[in-house]
Amino acid sequence: MRKAGNRCELVGDDDQPPGFFNYGRSENRFFEDTMRRTEAFLESLGYPEPAAPLASP
Repeated sequence: MRKAGNRCELVGDDDQPPGFFNYGRSENRFFEDTMRRTEAFLESLGYPEPAAPLASP
């Protein structure tokens, strides 16, 4: 990825089994952390653009 000019990040946890971050495991603690990290990474790249506010009725 870097050789192709892309930025990448790999975050792991040596103390956890494969799939530990899947929804529904460990009271979603790792899932929620994974989603927060994913969102922060995408935002650091300029994605996603903020959604337009919903119009009130």
